Amino acid sequence: ACTANCRPYGDITNYSPVTDDDTRWQPMIEDNGLGFFYHYDHVVPHIGQTAALKLLTRTELNTRVSPDPEYDYDAESQLVIQRLNETAKDDERKMLVEFFDAKKQVTARIIGKIESILNWDWQ
Repeated sequence: ACTANCRPYGDITNYSPVTDDDTRWQPMIEDNGLGFFYHYDHVVPHIGQTAALKLLTRTELNTRVSPDPEYDYDAESQLVIQRLNETAKDDERKMLVEFFDAKKQVTARIIGKIESILNWDWQ
């Protein structure tokens, strides 16, 4: 674990994915079909294990349990297949997926729009 000079909002747990267990989370690797491969990075900070809590104690936070959502995984997987099929036939949907997948550009556009609404001065 990192103890000094750590990167802000970086992983202090030294997490490494378990690659020989398909039931565990795996980083998703994609490509553009032209030989460029990339993987997803987290784009938001996590409170971590050492942050000071304001509303709950660490014990209260660690013992919270959510109710079972009782998902119907077969029905949900069929919905995913249906939506992918619909998206494959719809150029606008494909364009929107591509646009919103570029998280840095989307964030810059959102900030730019807020800037124009609030008339921010960057000086």
